[in-house]
Amino acid sequence: MKKNKIYFTSEVDTAIDEYNKSNDSIKRNKIFEQKIEKPLKKLIEILINTGKFYYVNNSINETKSELMLHVLEKLPKYDKSTGKAYSYFTVIIWNWLVLANRARYEIFKRKVDSDSVEVEDVFDFDQRLIYFDIFIDYLNRNLVELFPKRKDFEIANAIMEIINRRDKHENFNKKAIFFMIREMVGCDSQSINRVNSIFKKIYDRSYQDYLKYGSIQMTKNYRGYGFKEK
Repeated sequence: MKKNKIYFTSEVDTAIDEYNKSNDSIKRNKIFEQKIEKPLKKLIEILINTGKFYYVNNSINETKSELMLHVLEKLPKYDKSTGKAYSYFTVIIWNWLVLANRARYEIFKRKVDSDSVEVEDVFDFDQRLIYFDIFIDYLNRNLVELFPKRKDFEIANAIMEIINRRDKHENFNKKAIFFMIREMVGCDSQSINRVNSIFKKIYDRSYQDYLKYGSIQMTKNYRGYGFKEK
């Protein structure tokens, strides 16, 4: 995340340290507004997008606001002598998002059989979880035909190996996956993104069939290119 850390410089560490040591509320507010608030908001936004935490709250703005309150509670505990503020708050924000997302999902599951207005959305979310295993089965059966180009297949196969071992991965997010694929295949991010976009296209098309028919055709071409129906 070197590129993203440009906004979170050592000046932010110093500003937080100065903020914590001051007893002047006016001075503290000024330091926060001018030097601390913007980088913290940026860090929150990046981590939400990195982990794709879509179920924490009803809206991203609500999640950002609640998370900022949590960060403000932790702000006085930061000690500059123990390390960088960037690392400190990255851990705090990420852990909060993981726990909040997990708790939100548990609420969703409990509402499936209720009369809540959210039942339809919850049902769709659970359906996607059920469908995911079917989708993975489809990919495992047809990966060679779906990715006829050697490099694309190597990347796709690496992705499938990671997904098939997903229960063993504690940090299952986009950044971690990219790192593992580069280690396994030795390719650039652009190539991974291209293959990932193909996965998404196949998923979207096959999921529409699943919603319509309750199943998908394991021999059907959901990519729409380079794969003849068997």
